Amino acid sequence: MNEKWRPIHTEVETVNDQGEPLHLSGVKALQHVETRQIVVSPDDIAQAEVMAIARDHKLEEARHVAPFLILFARPSEGMIPEGDIQYKYHLQKSLFYLWKGLEEAGMYEVMPRDDFIGAKNGPLPVHLDQDLQRFSEQGFIDIQLKDWHTEFARPMKHIKLTAKGFNLAKNLWVDIPEDYSSMALWAKKLVYPMHPLQLRELVHEKYPDFIDDTVNDIE
Repeated sequence: MNEKWRPIHTEVETVNDQGEPLHLSGVKALQHVETRQIVVSPDDIAQAEVMAIARDHKLEEARHVAPFLILFARPSEGMIPEGDIQYKYHLQKSLFYLWKGLEEAGMYEVMPRDDFIGAKNGPLPVHLDQDLQRFSEQGFIDIQLKDWHTEFARPMKHIKLTAKGFNLAKNLWVDIPEDYSSMALWAKKLVYPMHPLQLRELVHEKYPDFIDDTVNDIE
């Protein structure tokens, strides 16, 4: 970084995607040490907006917005119910494709997200297990073990929003900028109907850097 600029946090008056006034606090910015001029990037403003929405809905982490968007999304009438996803494996890959879809659309890092690591069956969100446990304890989701397909020896985790979680997710969907909800819809539509092994082949082919020997994650 140029030594004449220092990182700060600032207040920003802007508008949301519906043209309504929006006050954001704690936005990352740079300030010139001599002139005191403050420069804020559009990406940092966009990220601060998501963080503000997360706070408004009393979510503990801004990254928690993304799983609720994925769970709420309904890609086609009758095929995929709102508030539902087949298994945890589908959720984690939907979260990954949400991030990659935003990245390819030129919105890199604008939506707070989990970190992803490579794993045997493709990219794995680092904090997903603890996030799902938190959502379950808060009464937002119901996790049930269900047998599915003979090639998996153990039951798999089916995740569904409770009535309380559905209400939260619906409100997030309304409040979040459409760029994010549309991408969540795209990611879930891509991932939802796939058999886990088919999904693994898809993500391995396009993102081989996210493969390693970590034991996890089709569950």
